[in-house]
Amino acid sequence: MTDFDFQLDNFMIYCSSKNLSRKTLASYEQTLKLFGKYLQEHFKIEEVKKAQSGLIRQYIKYLRERGKYTVVNKVESKYKNHPENRTDYKKDISMTTIANYVRNIKVFFNYLDEVEREIPKNPVESEENPKVQRKVKKILTAEEIKKGGYIDYAVFDRYCRVEIFFVTRLKSNTQLEPMEEMDVPAGSLVSADCLVRSGSQQQQQKKHALQMVQTEDSQGNLLFLVTNRFDLTCDEISERYRSRWAIETFFKWMKQHLQIKHLYRTSEQAVTNQIWIALACCLLVLVKLETDRKMPLASCRSIYYSGLNCFVNRNNATESE
Repeated sequence: MTDFDFQLDNFMIYCSSKNLSRKTLASYEQTLKLFGKYLQEHFKIEEVKKAQSGLIRQYIKYLRERGKYTVVNKVESKYKNHPENRTDYKKDISMTTIANYVRNIKVFFNYLDEVEREIPKNPVESEENPKVQRKVKKILTAEEIKKGGYIDYAVFDRYCRVEIFFVTRLKSNTQLEPMEEMDVPAGSLVSADCLVRSGSQQQQQKKHALQMVQTEDSQGNLLFLVTNRFDLTCDEISERYRSRWAIETFFKWMKQHLQIKHLYRTSEQAVTNQIWIALACCLLVLVKLETDRKMPLASCRSIYYSGLNCFVNRNNATESE
C-alpha cells in the first residue's frame, strides 16, 4: 500500500464518521483513486506530501484532454461494463464534472493539512475551482406561477394515515368535495374555511378529510391551502404557509453553518440536543475568530464530534434499556 492509498483510506474513514451520504463518499473515493493513479503513472508520485499545486493544474488539463470513461479504477470493471460501447465514450468531460473532481481533491488535501497535519504545504490552498458555465433557467410566467401548487391525492391520504402533518398549496383546478363550511373571523385575510375531501369519483376520491383555507398572497392572487392540522385556526394555517421561506432559510443555515446534514434521532429532545451541540461548536469557532486565540479549528471539530458521540452513545443506551 502506498502512502497515498493509506491517507485515502484514513480520509474515507474520517468522512464516514461524519455521516456523509453514500453518494458523497463514492464521489470522493472514485475521484481520489483516479487522481492517485494519475500521480503514480505520470509522475511516479506515491506520497501525498510530494503533490504540488502545478500537478493539480496538470491534472485539470489532462481531464480536459482524455475524454469520458477512458480511465477506470479497476481493470476488471472495464471488461465487465464495456465503457467503449457507450455513445459518449471519449466525449469531452463537462466542466461541471471537472469542477467536482477539483472540489473533491481540495477537500482531501485540506483534510491532510488542517486535520492530520500530514503535509508541509497545502498544494490546493490557492487553487481556484474551474469556472462552470451555468445554464440559464427558464423564467416562469405569471400565469405559470398562478397555476403552480402541489397535488398528489394518494400522498395526502398516506400522510394522514401515518400522522405526517403538512400545510401546502393546491392548484386552482384541484378536484375537491366540500364537506363542512366553518366560520371565518371578522377582519381575517382568509375568505373561506371548510372541510373537504380531495379527488373526485373519477380520480378515486380519498378517505381522509382535509381543512381548506382560501386566502390571498401579497399580489392579491387567490391561494387554496390544505392541511391535516385541524387544531390550527384558519389564520394560523395561512400564516404557516406565508412563513415557509423562513423555515427553509433556517434549515439552510443549519446545514451550511452548523454542518447538520443528518439527524441521529428524530425525537424532539434528540433533535434539540444535536442542535445545541452544534451551536456550541459554532460559538467556539466564532470565539477563536474574534479573539484570535491559538486554537486549531481541528480542536473545535474534535470537541463537536466528542460531544456528538457522547450524545449518540447515550441515546443508544437509552433505547436498549
